Amino acid sequence: MTASDAWERWRADRLADLNALLGDATLVSTTWLGEGWVPLPDAPGEWRIDAAGRIRHRPGLAAARFDPSAEAPPADEPEDAGLVLPGTFTARFDGRAVTPVRWPGIGSALRVWDAAAGDVARVDAFSYDPEWRLSGAFSPERAGLDYEYLGHGGRVERRETVGRALISIGGEEYRIVVTEGARGFETVFADATNGAETYARGRFAPVELDAEGRAVIDFNRAFLPPCAFSDAFDCPLAPPQNRITVPVRAGETAVVRG
Repeated sequence: MTASDAWERWRADRLADLNALLGDATLVSTTWLGEGWVPLPDAPGEWRIDAAGRIRHRPGLAAARFDPSAEAPPADEPEDAGLVLPGTFTARFDGRAVTPVRWPGIGSALRVWDAAAGDVARVDAFSYDPEWRLSGAFSPERAGLDYEYLGHGGRVERRETVGRALISIGGEEYRIVVTEGARGFETVFADATNGAETYARGRFAPVELDAEGRAVIDFNRAFLPPCAFSDAFDCPLAPPQNRITVPVRAGETAVVRG
């Protein structure tokens, strides 16, 4: 399989993942929790945070299936205190799901996902260009870095970096900040195409280490952030170190819905 063929396969797999339940295109709401019971849009029962910071659920007419299982309230609590949910869980019901998300220093929320919302027909992208597979020295660096978010009043969240990738783009050297995501090392970057040719808030790109320990960033696989697919997401903005002043005409550009 050629590099171009592998890229086409990656695009097809990504489209399928986006539209599958728990894929970025299927998130329909994010609801903040407090100590009082609250309903969720299109989800059964009520939900709250208890004094110990645990999420509780009081079932409604429709029952959700929890993975891992929920626990009954302790014997010394009233029956309506609500099921005790594990720190991480997935509740499934009727083609939808609920998952928790926690933001340090801000609070906890629940996300509702609906398979019927997965209506992305395609994700447009620049044509494959092997010249946009770039490599450079990698400097391991475990440190904290504040990332800005547009949502929730412009919050700031401290994320741990794993290193810097020294990459030359358009004759200029960049020390790209690298973090660890769900699928491995990645970077959040902005470039001169944002807002005109690509999504305005920036993009992500995977970062690999080759056999010699050098960083490899294939911008052909630059991908749109989750907030490009659902307003219920809140995505980090590129830190100043990752703001590229020239156009990066590679990778995904825009969402096209069916």
